[in-house]
Amino acid sequence: MPEEAEPSMKCFCAMKKTATLGMRATTEIAITNRRIIYKRGFIQRHTAEMNMDKVASVDVKQSILGRVFDYGTVRVQAAGMTLEDLPMIESPT
Repeated sequence: MPEEAEPSMKCFCAMKKTATLGMRATTEIAITNRRIIYKRGFIQRHTAEMNMDKVASVDVKQSILGRVFDYGTVRVQAAGMTLEDLPMIESPT
């Protein structure tokens, strides 16, 4: 690997880690007996909601690292629509 590429790779990795931590810190998930609410963002806010009576299935995806460190992606589906994937959920099963 050329020496010039090494600092840029370190910078990219640091930016990626900061972005991931920032997204995790600005994400809210609330599950009640009536609905599921997913909010993400700090400056630009995105909110998705689904009533519990509309939920058809809940799928959990875990990679090998996800199984080792106990996190995964949760997908909630209703008839004809999917609530946004909920990434990096702790203890998803």
